[in-house]
Amino acid sequence: MKKFILLIMINICLFASFSVDKYDKQEKILKSIDVDVKYLQDQSFMEIFYDMSEREVLYFTKVLNEANMNIPIIKAILKKEGVPDVFLYLAMVESNFKTDARSGVKATGVWQFMEPTAKNFGLRIDKFVDERKDVVAASVAAAKYLHKLKDEFGKWYLAIFAYNCGNGCVRKAIRNAGTDELNTLLDEEQKYLPKETRRFFKKILSTSLIAENDIAKYGDIYLLNQVMALNIGKVEIKPNESLQLVANKAKMSLSELKELNPQFKGNYAPPYPYYAYLPIEKIASYKDNKSSIKYAKNNIKNVISYRVKQGDTLYAIAKKNNVSTSTLKAYNNLKDDRIGINQNLLIPILDFDNSKEAKN
Repeated sequence: MKKFILLIMINICLFASFSVDKYDKQEKILKSIDVDVKYLQDQSFMEIFYDMSEREVLYFTKVLNEANMNIPIIKAILKKEGVPDVFLYLAMVESNFKTDARSGVKATGVWQFMEPTAKNFGLRIDKFVDERKDVVAASVAAAKYLHKLKDEFGKWYLAIFAYNCGNGCVRKAIRNAGTDELNTLLDEEQKYLPKETRRFFKKILSTSLIAENDIAKYGDIYLLNQVMALNIGKVEIKPNESLQLVANKAKMSLSELKELNPQFKGNYAPPYPYYAYLPIEKIASYKDNKSSIKYAKNNIKNVISYRVKQGDTLYAIAKKNNVSTSTLKAYNNLKDDRIGINQNLLIPILDFDNSKEAKN
């Protein structure tokens, strides 16, 4: 039976060919999401698989190489949480592993979480942070969500469907089809599932097969085989602490710190106990460093939100609240003094018993 299937598949696609030496790996990938290897004979799946042109393969190579540390982080978390490796490619299809990815319906981050779902699985979203952009926290939340979907529907491929179109959509599809069998649910004529969901699943599986089997010959995909260890650690930071100070303590630039911590909306920590990720080799420096910079003397006791009105200027708002314009710009991640009507600004309220703020 194996040889029969392989003869059908041999030379089908120049850039993603099936071969005897790869059969076991292909079968393992399929079985990991509860899909029978016979699915490789499905015509509609193979049409998408054939469409993986050389340009697309090279594009995948580029994405996988540019994802930097996100791939090993996601792989490590999926492994720890008992989620099949195929779901790494769900993240790739969703966002190309970009933490700042944002869809037209405001799904955000590597895993493209909508805000209600993100909060249901423990992610914090407020005016200070958006943890959908935190690769570690979001990947843990995604693993929990996927396990919940798997527990509800019983099969990993059904969890993929539900991740894309929702629980109710999948329940309705199974009810209308009278089965949860894969080929039936993906039937292109009956359309039990939305077209987007059918293509979403096939794209993930195609990408997984190509990336795990063939794509390495087009580039140095060392990240896919990298030791699955998190090379970052979590440290506690003080409420309202300047991220510039955190970076200085760790002997990093602010841009390096924020690249590692895209969850921060501004340049200050939130007004509650929080954390930051640092490279493992920087943590000792951060904990031991006693140096101070001008931000350190600012004792911020509260943060308020202000909606910009017609006629407001950044200077006038800063003066009224006894802070400098530079502090307002830093706290709100503004590049210059320009503000717009109805724009929300975060204003740190300083404790002048312990701090003196020079006004600009």
